[in-house]
Amino acid sequence: GVLVQAASALPVLGSARSDAGSAAPSSVTAACEQVLAGAAQVALAATDEATAGSDLSGLGTEVRIEGDELVVHGGKRWVTNAGGAEYLLVLGRHRPGRHFTNFSWALVPAKSAGVTVSTATSGLLANSATAHVGFDSVRLPADHLVGRTGRGMAVFARHMSTERLAGAQWAVALTGRVLADTRERLLRRTAEGEPLWHNAVVRQGFAECLVRVAQLRALCDSLAESAVKGQSLSAGTLLKSAVGLTVDTVLAQCARLQGADGFAAGGAQGIRAEAGVLGIGGGVTELMLAGVADMSDQLLAELRS
Repeated sequence: GVLVQAASALPVLGSARSDAGSAAPSSVTAACEQVLAGAAQVALAATDEATAGSDLSGLGTEVRIEGDELVVHGGKRWVTNAGGAEYLLVLGRHRPGRHFTNFSWALVPAKSAGVTVSTATSGLLANSATAHVGFDSVRLPADHLVGRTGRGMAVFARHMSTERLAGAQWAVALTGRVLADTRERLLRRTAEGEPLWHNAVVRQGFAECLVRVAQLRALCDSLAESAVKGQSLSAGTLLKSAVGLTVDTVLAQCARLQGADGFAAGGAQGIRAEAGVLGIGGGVTELMLAGVADMSDQLLAELRS
């Protein structure tokens, strides 16, 4: 919940001032100040009920401009923080078609007439307040438009690499914690009078995981500046791909090494299931790898330089 709000929702909301070329609308500014002060939460409502999450340009939610009002109609699925957020940052289309200029952001107060929020049914990520949201022709003043009309996708893309860096750093922290816990368990548990940690096969499997996490950490360090300051799409794509290839592999091995303990509350089996979001949310790993392949000429040139 912190990652999505801090690395995605807030940067998009805060971009309204620079994107508009002047002072942001009063409603957007007030909401941003509330969230920055910790007095409110904003949920990023991008994943649409009308299409797969990876098909962002196929979304069906509308943000229509009618005179001095916005009309928001449609639905969003699997929205982190939506169950407790005061504001919903909604990506919708203002005209038909898949062109990137057909989409805009709207800031919708969660208590607006026509907004329904239903808790997502899942046994995972219980504290993320994930919910599905419906918008039944929700009418708002025009100053709830975030940024210029048609700049929705461009603004989202501008901040995507930062969000992917934050996700990679989160993945390093998570896998590092699980590895440390697994090592402690292996030191305590014994087989034939010897700690499992002394078993050569166990040590090799653990060491492979440690190398993978160290590589991910090194990638975060080397790409951090270009991801944040340069807003590099290639850096973000590499980081997201590396997370998808690292996290499940490492947590699966930790779950095996923990044995039956991995199924206990807080064990690696449950953590692995919840961490599956790292290979799906913000772009599935296979889609990210396709992006890496598309940029292979550029990336190979950088490796030779």
